[in-house]
Amino acid sequence: MRRLLVGVVTILTVAVLWAAGSIPARASGTARVPVGVRQIDVTLSFLPSGEGHHRSLERTLKRRASVREVVQAADRLTPAVIHGACPLFMRLGPDLTVVFKGGRHDRLTLAQARVQVMLGRRGDSGSSACFPITFYTADGRMQPLVGNSFVRLIGRLIGQAIS
Repeated sequence: MRRLLVGVVTILTVAVLWAAGSIPARASGTARVPVGVRQIDVTLSFLPSGEGHHRSLERTLKRRASVREVVQAADRLTPAVIHGACPLFMRLGPDLTVVFKGGRHDRLTLAQARVQVMLGRRGDSGSSACFPITFYTADGRMQPLVGNSFVRLIGRLIGQAIS
């Protein structure tokens, strides 16, 4: 009976720590981005200008080293855990969309990440559970993630100061 009680307490403790974000939601070494990504399409959409026009910057990353670096950065993102309440304000900045594509000819979308970013190098976009990086898999599952280094990496690769 004592062993059973110790086992139950251990399981409950692990469950509470996992729910609080103290234990990663996935085992290290597992991939979030599916295997087979061959290119990454990046779109940075700016707010409408005074004339109401949306301006956007589009880049395609095809170099193996760049694709691998972005995939590894996405795999290192951690689940967003909200502690308390989020502030009741909106961030008004450009939207960053990163689309992971696979296949040789048909370029199927394997996953997608979206986050609202700040221009310049002093921002913290994607580092808050209240303003997370929203990650979508091809089957439609959505997961809020955090990691400002991902945003900064994409900015560096597309030649845009975003953070």
